[in-house]
Amino acid sequence: QNNNVSNKKRAEKMIRKEIPATAELKIRHVGFLEMSEFYRWLKRWFEFKGYWDNSNEKSYSETIMPNGKKIDISWSCKKSKTTYFIYHIDVIFLFIGVNTTEVQQADRKVKIEKGDFEIRLKAYLEKNAPDSIFWKFYDRIILKRNIDIYLNELYETTYTLHDQIKAIFDQYVQ
Repeated sequence: QNNNVSNKKRAEKMIRKEIPATAELKIRHVGFLEMSEFYRWLKRWFEFKGYWDNSNEKSYSETIMPNGKKIDISWSCKKSKTTYFIYHIDVIFLFIGVNTTEVQQADRKVKIEKGDFEIRLKAYLEKNAPDSIFWKFYDRIILKRNIDIYLNELYETTYTLHDQIKAIFDQYVQ
C-alpha cells in the first residue's frame, strides 16, 4: 500500500513557475580590479549564503581581442527555501578589454587587471507546485503572504550583494 502512495505522488504533475524578485541589476566599473580576488570573494559569498554548488557555473569563455581579453561567465545560483520554493540569483560577468598591468602598492608592485567590468544580477523565486485544485486554493489564499515574504527576502539579499559588489568596485576608483 505504501508503495502505491509513493508511486502516485511521483506521478502527480508539477507546475513550475518563475516569479521575478528583481529586475536585472547592472554594476559597471571601468578601471582596475583584482579579478581573481573578486571571483573568489563572490564565490565565497554565495557559499556562505547557501547558494553555491559546483554546478553553478553555466558558462565560461575567454576571447583574445585587439584591445585585450573578453571574458564572459554565467552563474546560476540557487538555494532551496522550502519543498516547493527555490531562491535563484543569476550572475553574468561581462569583462571587456582586460589586460594585466602592474601597479605600485605601498613598497611593492602588484599585478592587477585593467578593463571594463560589468556584473549583472537577476533574482527570482521558483515555485514547483502540484497541479491540483486543492493546491491552487491553498496557493491563492494561504501561500500568497509567504510568497510575498520570500520575494522580499530574496530582493533584500540581491540588493545587499549588489551594494557589496559596488563597494568593491569603488575601492578601485582612482
